[in-house]
Amino acid sequence: MVRRHACRVLTSAVLLSALTLTTRSAAEAATPTDTMGGSTFMISTRELGSMHGLGRYERFLCGYIAARNVPCQHGNIPVYPSYAQLARAIKSGNYPTVMFDQEGSPATPVTEQQHQFWYIRLAGQLAKAHHVDLIDAPVPIGYTTPAARQAGLIAVDEQAARSGDIVDIQDQFRGDNPTGYAAFAQQDVDAMRQVNPSVIAIDNLSTDPGGYVVGRSTSTPAQSAQIMYQSFLAARSIVKQFWLELPVWRPPTAENCDSTGCPKVGLALLHLLGVTQ
Repeated sequence: MVRRHACRVLTSAVLLSALTLTTRSAAEAATPTDTMGGSTFMISTRELGSMHGLGRYERFLCGYIAARNVPCQHGNIPVYPSYAQLARAIKSGNYPTVMFDQEGSPATPVTEQQHQFWYIRLAGQLAKAHHVDLIDAPVPIGYTTPAARQAGLIAVDEQAARSGDIVDIQDQFRGDNPTGYAAFAQQDVDAMRQVNPSVIAIDNLSTDPGGYVVGRSTSTPAQSAQIMYQSFLAARSIVKQFWLELPVWRPPTAENCDSTGCPKVGLALLHLLGVTQ
């Protein structure tokens, strides 16, 4: 996840291939149980809990996601910020799927930050050697301007696609602008497919990236959710899956609902995605 000098609450989760956590009508029951709006999603159990267990999801995450660790349960997809931790998990043979989430924080060792592309390559090679599915979710490290950061994100995702087969695009901060969100996703996916035509792309969709709710100047959760929904519609033909995030931020970064992850926005989005209680 992308952060701006904020400490977020950690999330945990489990991988389930067909999880239905809503009361659905007979007509809804005819649709795939792990899709919303025609697409699959992954989420954390903490964030799922903040939305009263509503929604349909294919993947859940545990481990290091927001500056703290939460124990994983059987079937979880653990997230690791360092190659050393990731390598131990892969070699253990306990996890069919893992996530590598490099960050520009102390959780990712300085040596790994300085040689980010090299460790992305090592992670991909190790996962393939042990027949483990790797979701690579790199944050570009060391870029200081928006233009450089955009180029850096494309570069690290391209390296991830060159080394592996599943890449999560850390561009949730573009969710305020559906057109820009989809345009960047297309640009990023095009770059990844140049080096790996079969790459599976996941895109992040957040209620409050960077400590402010989507549609910062809007007045209602419904308005914020509508912006997120338009971003979803614009990008759903480009990526295979979405990572629905309700990140919790702490002062002084947090504004308004951001200290709770803006669950009302998440619930309103689920309604737009066709989830009923």
